[in-house]
Amino acid sequence: MDVFKSIFSQKNQLLALALTSISMLGHFMVIPFINPYMEFNVGFSKQETPLIYMVGGAFTLISSSFIGRLADKYGKFRIYRICLFLSIIPILIITNMPVLPLYVVLGIFGFWFMFSTGRNIPSQAMISTVVEPARRGQFMSVNSSIQQLSTGSAAIISGMIVTQSASGAIDHYEWVGYLSITILILSFFVARQLAKGQELV
Repeated sequence: MDVFKSIFSQKNQLLALALTSISMLGHFMVIPFINPYMEFNVGFSKQETPLIYMVGGAFTLISSSFIGRLADKYGKFRIYRICLFLSIIPILIITNMPVLPLYVVLGIFGFWFMFSTGRNIPSQAMISTVVEPARRGQFMSVNSSIQQLSTGSAAIISGMIVTQSASGAIDHYEWVGYLSITILILSFFVARQLAKGQELV
């Protein structure tokens, strides 16, 4: 119970958990329908869609350490802000995607994975420093629970929005994209408040 007393008595801890929740919600709304949308709307086969995650993982692996170094050098909030707004562009494209060549789609997804993961690197660094080291393990356990809750909520919300037509096409996926972008923009203001509280702005 002490960890919850600490959370509700400290503004920065509440902001940190809010940032986690909003970021996960905005990000994971898009993910559940990537495969069916790419298959039924863009025309990829079931064998081709796994390439999205392979390429995205490769982009993430290559870029993560570089983005981490940039956050250490130029400031966590500054790099978070850049990655956040760069990650919004591919969400708009992905959720409104017309029929495109596979290599173009893989490039767009690689860009998205790189900056959406890159966004999480400085944000997690900000979040993990809102409590002293002796209590960090407890706080990060709560933070992890918030992540899981928000991820599940994102899937439920997007499932309530998206429908499938008689032809099999995924409808209203663009609505999910617009909502995701709105939520992620909101996360910017939460992160800015958190950064101000930590004197990172």
